[in-house]
Amino acid sequence: MLKRSLLSSLLIITFFASLSTVIARDNVLKLDKTMLGNEQRISLASAKEWIYRAGNNPDWARTDFVASGWEKKNPSELSVKDADKEGRVEGWFRLRLVLDSTFQSIPLDFRKTGWAAVDLYVDGKLIKTYGITGSFGKSYKEYYPYFSPTLPIILVPGQEHMVALHWVDYVSPLFPEILKSTPDALESLTLFGPDAVKDLLSSFRTKTIYLTLWLIISAIMTLLFWLIPFQGPQERNVVRSLAVWGTLTCIHNLFLFIEVFQLPYSLYFSTFLAAWLLFYVSFPFSVVAIAHILGRPLSLVLRVVIIAVATIGGIATIIIGDNRIGSVSTVLGSLVVMYLLVAAWKNVRGAQWPVVVGAIISLVSYLTYAAIIYGIIDLPTKLAMTGALIAIPLSFVVYIILRFREILMDVESKAAAVVRITEEKQDLLASQNQQLEMQVEERTSELNKFLKELTATQAQLVQKEKLASLGELTAGIAHEIQNPLNFVNNFSELSEELVVELEGELSKGYIAEASAIAVDIRSNVQKIRQHGGRASNIVRGMLEHSRSTSGDVQPTDLNQLIEEYLRLAYQAQLTKHPGFHCELITDFDPELGQIDVVPQEIGRVLLNLFGNAFYTVYSKGKQNPDFKPLVWISTKLAHPDSVEIRVRDNGMGIPEAIKSKIMQPFFTTKPTGEGTGLGLSLSYDIITKAHGGSFSFESSEGEWSEFYVKLFSK
Repeated sequence: MLKRSLLSSLLIITFFASLSTVIARDNVLKLDKTMLGNEQRISLASAKEWIYRAGNNPDWARTDFVASGWEKKNPSELSVKDADKEGRVEGWFRLRLVLDSTFQSIPLDFRKTGWAAVDLYVDGKLIKTYGITGSFGKSYKEYYPYFSPTLPIILVPGQEHMVALHWVDYVSPLFPEILKSTPDALESLTLFGPDAVKDLLSSFRTKTIYLTLWLIISAIMTLLFWLIPFQGPQERNVVRSLAVWGTLTCIHNLFLFIEVFQLPYSLYFSTFLAAWLLFYVSFPFSVVAIAHILGRPLSLVLRVVIIAVATIGGIATIIIGDNRIGSVSTVLGSLVVMYLLVAAWKNVRGAQWPVVVGAIISLVSYLTYAAIIYGIIDLPTKLAMTGALIAIPLSFVVYIILRFREILMDVESKAAAVVRITEEKQDLLASQNQQLEMQVEERTSELNKFLKELTATQAQLVQKEKLASLGELTAGIAHEIQNPLNFVNNFSELSEELVVELEGELSKGYIAEASAIAVDIRSNVQKIRQHGGRASNIVRGMLEHSRSTSGDVQPTDLNQLIEEYLRLAYQAQLTKHPGFHCELITDFDPELGQIDVVPQEIGRVLLNLFGNAFYTVYSKGKQNPDFKPLVWISTKLAHPDSVEIRVRDNGMGIPEAIKSKIMQPFFTTKPTGEGTGLGLSLSYDIITKAHGGSFSFESSEGEWSEFYVKLFSK
């Protein structure tokens, strides 16, 4: 009887064990190569073979754990209903999967997205933690899912593997009806093939490039818009509208760019939604600017309507989460632009054409973007957004260049008229002088003869004394002023050609080439500003050199003054040449005391000497990478009533042929645009004329130069 009972029990146990085995096999997810598809991705989040249990027990990761009483639920099915009173969802998912033989020699990667914190176990071993689930005594931390890399995972074909997930999520503080990870739930767990991993990395790089390009261009253009000095009412309205538009666009691009950093959930979505609101709100301001440029300003009512529709569309996009609503505002603005282009087409002149072309490109880009959002066409949205965001600001740069050119031409025309009138007056004056001379000659021939001889003698003396220096001075001034003007005209014409080429590249969709051309345009604009400033500096230097030195003499700690200006000069050199390095050696006489000087004027001399020293060692360093730049500065109480300052460098030295010229005004050995040639001349005048001291130098070509400044303490 006992034997029969034991046999019956053994049969019952064997039956249920077999039944459990059958059920276990039914719950195994079998994967084959065809499931990768063309994109080489297999989504695991929605697989029906997952089982789930709320709570937390590390033993649930073990492969030998019997998961009885678990419910069938996959990660994509979690909802706010699974949250506790604190809005926390915590539980474990288990999945048994098998790869068939078609996966031989195919490496697989695993990627987890979504904001939930997850501990990933494979066959009972902790492989990866995403965020911090709160296990192991650590505080909870959500996982930042964007720009997240893949994880190589070893799954042996033909062998059953157990995947366990310790899952912790929270209800969204911004959208209480969903969990934080709900928007990415269906794609939150994915197996990647090798090609898909490459595509993912490529998409990261492409997105980063686009975001960086948008931010840099919009920031540069916005700065340009705010700094434009137009004073006319039309230009002022244009600049004001584009400055506001550029500022909103720049903030929009900044909010998008910070996505590359790991942000908290609430901050990320707040900036993301704000970015899209700004995208739609900024568009009407570009429409207003185009209307002003084309000479057809919009009425106040129409401007308010366009801005209001854009704002409402942007807010609706944020609330409903559908870009198609916000794109209605871009379509409305595009229709207004189309009307403006058609109405003003026959009257478009000169600098207005680039804006018309930019408006057309931007219009096509905005309409393309709307078509993409509505699913009418299939193109990358970033390509359309790039055209929409940079076409108008780039076309406005060309507009500015052409407007400045028109202004310069107008100034030249007026200057020519002034010259012509002056010449006519000079001719009239010459005629009157001739008549007067004839009258004088008739009355006093002897006096006239004497006057002619005296005039000739004076002319010869002036000619002998000033001809050499005057010739060099006149040529130098003309050369220094003409060169910047030539550069301004040349770079303006070159920028105009580059913009035409840029528009062609953008129309073809060649973003890399367009970015390179945009960099060239920015470089040209900087050069225009640089050479304009060059001409201004030359004129300023001429004025400073011509006027007498002024200032109050006061007791000054010369050592401290030298140290301050040495630091300023060295910092200025570092700003111009970030990689520059020079060893500074100072030897200040502590017995020097205070000297009666004009500190501002002595500071100007020191800045010039230090700047020249740094320039020559920097130039020598570019020719010889092993060169070690050195600059020595010393002060010495030479006599009880005199002080000596020495500045020595181991740079290029001064050639013998030009030693007699370096004190002449406007003489310089620096390339055009880097020096006016007035530094040493002004320094000489300050020391010798204003302070009654001496200024001299010694040099060995290719080895060193040393300048000596001697001041008298009384």
